[in-house]
Amino acid sequence: MGAPLPRSGQLGVVFAYQDGMNAAGGLVFGPDGNLYVADGNSSRFSILRFRGVTGEFIDTFIPGNFTTLVFGRDNNIYATRATANSVLRYDGTTGAFIDEFIPTGSGGLNSPSYLFFTNSDPTTLAYVPLPQSRFLLTAVPTAVAATPFDITVTALDSSGNIDTAYQGTVTFSTSDPDSGVVLPADYAFTTGIGGDNGVHTFSSGVTLITVGDQTLTSTDTVSGITGSVTVTVGP
Repeated sequence: MGAPLPRSGQLGVVFAYQDGMNAAGGLVFGPDGNLYVADGNSSRFSILRFRGVTGEFIDTFIPGNFTTLVFGRDNNIYATRATANSVLRYDGTTGAFIDEFIPTGSGGLNSPSYLFFTNSDPTTLAYVPLPQSRFLLTAVPTAVAATPFDITVTALDSSGNIDTAYQGTVTFSTSDPDSGVVLPADYAFTTGIGGDNGVHTFSSGVTLITVGDQTLTSTDTVSGITGSVTVTVGP
């Protein structure tokens, strides 16, 4: 449709419209920024796609018998069927059918009309991942090749605070391919009096060789927590 147009008898404007569309049962902005609508037209019941900025109709993204939809943490579409007590999952990029996420006759569903995830944005209904725990790496911004320098690893919780209870093991890696590189050995964090309590400095623990921007990464291979820092190596 293009730009919003005033409609007779309405206080605002029409943002998105397609001929024959009525009883829109779901409005969701997808990860691509476009607007997805479960069209309640009894002869269509499809998921329509509109440009998120202009409201211009793009296509019938998923034809079928749907009443509402939402995007999940995998960026795929979860949609309810108008004539069955089930939730179907479709590829959020291509619209291809993936599976019957909640099959008909299971989950105690009875004419499901609304869907949302715990992390769904209340305005757009887009899925918003929870902040993840991570490592904050602190090192000199520039280093001299073949000269050791300190690196500090700080464990942060999902709120960005120091995780004083962290007791995982960190492993180091780097983008510097030179065989002369020196990295700290795997290290298990400790807690309590005299412990790391979420912060540990490896004094003169890193030596890089190759001139240019090099990445240092620390990873907890058990939990998957990771963090990186870039150091510019000079001659």
